[in-house]
Amino acid sequence: MSGLRKAGRPSKGDRVAARTLLPQEVRANVDLLVDGPGLLGEIVATLAEVGLQYVEEAVFAPSPADAVPTWTRLPRSVRIKIDDLVKATSRNIGDVIAALVTVGLRHRNTSAHGAQQEALMT
Repeated sequence: MSGLRKAGRPSKGDRVAARTLLPQEVRANVDLLVDGPGLLGEIVATLAEVGLQYVEEAVFAPSPADAVPTWTRLPRSVRIKIDDLVKATSRNIGDVIAALVTVGLRHRNTSAHGAQQEALMT
Protein backbone atom coordinates (compact mmCIF):
# COMPACT_ATOMS: atom_id res chain seq x y z
CA MET A 1 0.00 0.00 0.00
CA SER A 2 2.61 2.52 -1.02
CA GLY A 3 -0.05 4.99 -2.21
CA LEU A 4 -1.20 5.86 1.32
CA ARG A 5 -0.16 9.12 2.90
CA LYS A 6 0.11 10.06 6.56
CA ALA A 7 -3.01 11.36 8.20
CA GLY A 8 -3.12 14.90 9.53
CA ARG A 9 -1.50 18.15 8.56
CA PRO A 10 1.96 18.44 7.06
CA SER A 11 4.73 19.15 9.54
CA LYS A 12 5.53 22.78 10.30
CA GLY A 13 9.00 21.86 11.48
CA ASP A 14 10.53 21.51 14.91
CA ARG A 15 8.22 23.17 17.46
CA VAL A 16 8.09 23.49 21.23
CA ALA A 17 4.93 23.84 23.31
CA ALA A 18 4.55 26.86 25.58
CA ARG A 19 1.81 28.18 27.86
CA THR A 20 1.01 31.85 28.25
CA LEU A 21 -1.55 33.89 30.13
CA LEU A 22 -3.00 36.45 27.74
CA PRO A 23 -4.83 39.46 29.15
CA GLN A 24 -8.55 39.14 28.30
CA GLU A 25 -8.49 42.05 25.84
CA VAL A 26 -5.49 40.60 24.00
CA ARG A 27 -7.05 37.13 23.90
CA ALA A 28 -10.31 38.61 22.55
CA ASN A 29 -8.36 40.32 19.75
CA VAL A 30 -6.51 37.09 18.96
CA ASP A 31 -9.81 35.19 18.92
CA LEU A 32 -11.07 37.59 16.23
CA LEU A 33 -8.29 36.30 13.98
CA VAL A 34 -9.13 32.62 14.56
CA ASP A 35 -11.61 31.21 12.10
CA GLY A 36 -11.08 27.49 12.46
CA PRO A 37 -10.25 24.75 14.92
CA GLY A 38 -6.60 24.34 15.77
CA LEU A 39 -5.59 27.78 14.54
CA LEU A 40 -5.41 29.59 17.88
CA GLY A 41 -1.97 28.24 18.75
CA GLU A 42 -0.64 28.96 15.26
CA ILE A 43 -1.84 32.55 15.38
CA VAL A 44 -0.38 33.07 18.86
CA ALA A 45 2.97 31.69 17.62
CA THR A 46 2.90 33.94 14.54
CA LEU A 47 2.03 37.02 16.60
CA ALA A 48 4.83 36.24 19.08
CA GLU A 49 7.26 35.95 16.18
CA VAL A 50 6.05 39.30 14.79
CA GLY A 51 6.43 40.79 18.28
CA LEU A 52 10.08 39.72 18.32
CA GLN A 53 10.69 42.04 15.35
CA TYR A 54 9.47 44.97 17.48
CA VAL A 55 10.70 43.74 20.86
CA GLU A 56 11.79 47.24 21.91
CA GLU A 57 8.07 48.13 22.18
CA ALA A 58 7.24 45.22 24.50
CA VAL A 59 6.24 45.87 28.10
CA PHE A 60 7.16 42.83 30.15
CA ALA A 61 4.76 42.87 33.08
CA PRO A 62 3.10 40.23 35.24
CA SER A 63 -0.10 38.75 33.84
CA PRO A 64 -3.31 40.21 35.25
CA ALA A 65 -5.39 38.04 37.57
CA ASP A 66 -8.08 37.55 34.93
CA ALA A 67 -5.68 36.46 32.17
CA VAL A 68 -6.70 33.58 29.90
CA PRO A 69 -4.43 30.50 29.73
CA THR A 70 -3.39 29.83 26.13
CA TRP A 71 -1.16 27.14 24.65
CA THR A 72 0.94 27.50 21.53
CA ARG A 73 3.62 25.59 19.67
CA LEU A 74 6.53 27.88 18.85
CA PRO A 75 9.20 27.18 16.26
CA ARG A 76 12.32 26.13 18.18
CA SER A 77 14.29 29.15 16.88
CA VAL A 78 11.59 31.51 18.24
CA ARG A 79 11.50 29.67 21.58
CA ILE A 80 15.26 30.13 21.96
CA LYS A 81 14.89 33.90 21.44
CA ILE A 82 12.01 33.99 23.91
CA ASP A 83 14.04 32.01 26.46
CA ASP A 84 16.79 34.65 26.11
CA LEU A 85 14.20 37.37 26.82
CA VAL A 86 12.99 35.43 29.87
CA LYS A 87 16.52 35.52 31.27
CA ALA A 88 17.09 39.17 30.32
CA THR A 89 13.79 40.43 31.77
CA SER A 90 13.49 38.12 34.80
CA ARG A 91 9.88 37.41 33.72
CA ASN A 92 8.34 33.99 33.16
CA ILE A 93 7.77 32.68 29.67
CA GLY A 94 4.04 33.34 29.81
CA ASP A 95 4.57 37.04 30.54
CA VAL A 96 7.14 37.35 27.75
CA ILE A 97 4.91 35.64 25.17
CA ALA A 98 1.93 37.77 26.23
CA ALA A 99 3.99 40.96 25.76
CA LEU A 100 5.19 39.80 22.33
CA VAL A 101 1.67 38.83 21.22
CA THR A 102 0.42 42.27 22.28
CA VAL A 103 3.10 43.94 20.14
CA GLY A 104 2.48 41.45 17.33
CA LEU A 105 -1.19 42.42 17.22
CA ARG A 106 -0.20 46.07 16.68
CA HIS A 107 2.15 45.20 13.83
CA ARG A 108 0.46 42.19 12.27
CA ASN A 109 -0.24 43.97 8.97
CA THR A 110 3.15 45.70 8.67
CA SER A 111 5.49 42.79 9.27
CA ALA A 112 7.14 40.30 6.97
CA HIS A 113 4.78 37.73 8.49
CA GLY A 114 1.71 39.67 7.38
CA ALA A 115 1.22 37.48 4.33
CA GLN A 116 1.76 34.33 6.39
CA GLN A 117 -0.80 35.45 8.94
CA GLU A 118 -3.30 36.39 6.25
CA ALA A 119 -2.88 32.88 4.83
CA LEU A 120 -3.57 31.40 8.27
CA MET A 121 -6.79 33.37 8.53
CA THR A 122 -8.19 32.35 5.14
